[in-house]
Amino acid sequence: MKKLLIAMMISLLCVQGVWAQSATSKTLANIASKASKSLAAVKIEAKRGDGSTSELVGLAFCIDSKGLFVTLGVPVSVTADDIGKIEILPAGDSQEVFPAEFVGIDQASGMTFIRATGGNWTAVELVSKPDLSVGQEVISAGLIIGPGARPVSVGLAYVSSIIEIPTKIAYVTGGKLTVVGSPVFTPKGKVVGLVDRQLAIKSRIKTTSGQATMVESEGYQETSFFTLIDHYANVLGNIPTGVRKLPWLGIGKIDAVAKEIAMLRGLEKVGLIVEQVFPGHPASDAGISDRDIIVKVNGEDLDDFGGGGMNVEAFTRTIANIPVGKTVDLTVLRPDGQTYTATVTLASQPRLPKDAPVHRSPSMGTILREKVPLDQYLLEVPASSEAGLIVVVIGKGGPSDVAGLKATDLVTKVNAEPVTTIAQFEEIIGRGEPTDPVSLTIRRGSETIEIRIFPRIR
Repeated sequence: MKKLLIAMMISLLCVQGVWAQSATSKTLANIASKASKSLAAVKIEAKRGDGSTSELVGLAFCIDSKGLFVTLGVPVSVTADDIGKIEILPAGDSQEVFPAEFVGIDQASGMTFIRATGGNWTAVELVSKPDLSVGQEVISAGLIIGPGARPVSVGLAYVSSIIEIPTKIAYVTGGKLTVVGSPVFTPKGKVVGLVDRQLAIKSRIKTTSGQATMVESEGYQETSFFTLIDHYANVLGNIPTGVRKLPWLGIGKIDAVAKEIAMLRGLEKVGLIVEQVFPGHPASDAGISDRDIIVKVNGEDLDDFGGGGMNVEAFTRTIANIPVGKTVDLTVLRPDGQTYTATVTLASQPRLPKDAPVHRSPSMGTILREKVPLDQYLLEVPASSEAGLIVVVIGKGGPSDVAGLKATDLVTKVNAEPVTTIAQFEEIIGRGEPTDPVSLTIRRGSETIEIRIFPRIR
């Protein structure tokens, strides 16, 4: 009798296992079918800083009945003027290609919006306030974008934890999600999140002194978390036209406070030290200075995520979610021990050095970029106030290196003609043959130097 009961229990467990497996398979099939009508590959021609074009290919999903798509596949450095031809390719093995129009970019979220001018699309159903719990089953859906077909791919996982940094994200276990940009569904087919750009991998290693140090290595975790969809509520409810700029404090660098500095200044809570406050920009206008330590945002203590880099990331995300033109109250600890609350009116982020147009010249062995307004604070006088192009990189042993050109030199003339833009530079050197010598007038500190470069063509 006992053996019979055991056998019956084993049989029941087997049946339950088969039933559960069957239910999961059915759920995955339903999500894949639903997603196939909403997902697409997007191809965008975009201009590079050197004037050439590149093709950006990424995943997009439809969010309204009129063919409005959102993608994370466009770098935030791309501007509206950089975007050219856009095409939408449906999921599956269809050979149809639909033209699309650029709508806008939200730099804070990294979302780019485009509208298909043809096709029959089904919008995903977004949950305004996801009610997730640990152990809940979630399914992400993406595409395997190949040269011919674009089959739907689904990933099944279970929520293992939900944290805020300050963005609310859900870590998963028991499986992995699909590619960045994939919507994340409940088993009922409603979107509760988005697979966002993954956090950098961090490892603890021992140094030669024997101490363990946390270091950030190259690479990223493989779709181990997703961002809850309510994080994007503001941008999805207010679709940008053109480029919606990031808010700007006017601070060159914000870093975690070292333990030694915290002890010297009596800091017993999380703080971020301010470096390089730009004169005439929001933080400076509000009275914030170099070496001030930010301890509160809008009256609340900074969140402690157990690591300096994560604390900086949390602060950066908090500021990024405040619209341009709005104010934020930053409470700072002064070097003299006094506290001060500065009301900062956020401006639109100006063009940064990394966003400036560039010229890459393998034959000369150098990379140049245009100046940006912030260079007046970043470069040495008098180069900071002069017009020209900045030398960014010098190839070791290349023609520019041999000629004596150095990184941070300011090129003011090319072949005796003044130059301020990459287009001017390329037009001037383009008049001759690729191997013709190029004469540069440069400023290095207070010196004016003439350099002659002999390009090499491989």
